[in-house]
Parts: sequence; C-alpha cells; structure tokens
Amino acid sequence: MLVGTSSGVFLENLRHKPTRTLYVCHASRSDVLLGFITEYQRRMANQEPDFEAAMIVCGHPSQYPMDTYILDMVQGLDVPILQSPHTTAETMELIHGLTPKLNAADSHRVDATVEHYESYIDFDQLLEITGNTTTAGAAAVAGQSSQPQDTTNAVVLPNAAAAS
Repeated sequence: MLVGTSSGVFLENLRHKPTRTLYVCHASRSDVLLGFITEYQRRMANQEPDFEAAMIVCGHPSQYPMDTYILDMVQGLDVPILQSPHTTAETMELIHGLTPKLNAADSHRVDATVEHYESYIDFDQLLEITGNTTTAGAAAVAGQSSQPQDTTNAVVLPNAAAAS
C-alpha cells in the first residue's frame, strides 16, 4: 500500500488494516517513518501479537537519504523497514511483479492449496516414484482412506533423480 496520506491517516490505517500489510513510502516522509517506528514500539511494549506489517522506503540513498536519526532508530531496533534504491513507482512495479510464495505456517493458504490440488495428485504414484511405496502412507498424506482413487486427471511429477 503506497502511503500518500497524512501521518495521522497513515497511523489510523496501520492500526486498522490487516496486520500483514506492506507499506511503501518515499524516504522524504520522515513523519510516516516515525509513525511506523512508534507504532511498532507501542505494539512490542504492549506485547500485542501479530505485528507483521513492513515498510519499504524508496529513493536512491545518495539523492534521498533517510534522516540520520531515523536510520539510528531503525538500526537500533528490529523494525521491519527495508530501503529500496529505486523510485517509488519502480519499487511498486517490482513488488507487483513478484509471485507470492506459499508459507507453510500460513494454515489458511495451505489448506486452500491442498483442497484445490488434492484431487489432481495421485499420491500413491508420487510416493512410489520417490521410493516411498506404502499405500497407507499415501492415504495419510492425502487425508483419505486407502481405497482406490480415480486418477484420470492425476498429475505425476517426474523423478527428480532422473531429471539430473
């Protein structure tokens, strides 16, 4: 989310938006950076869980250096702030072009992924290819009984050893 608002509106968003929001601002926005650092410190002091927001500060450091006192604060704390040497527009384009990766700790996404792909994977054949030939193990992985499955549309992954 590009921060183009006042620091007050930004702080309100920071407290009420989803905690995993990625904020992007220009290095000249000391007010926004101080607000982000302060909110981070407040949540850590109150031991509030799940502060997973992060800030990307844009602008080439030689042209748009962050204020020294803010750099000192960022380096002295474990604040999730990254500096991008690109313009704000370039940074936003780079972020937009990223492919999200699945995080094993994100149970909601993992469950949705399993539900989506499970019917297309022949777990027995996959385990056999990888050298794990137990049908009961395949059923446990698939979360299903050991009854035969319709594998008409099943995807079989190639043996990694054969590919190398």
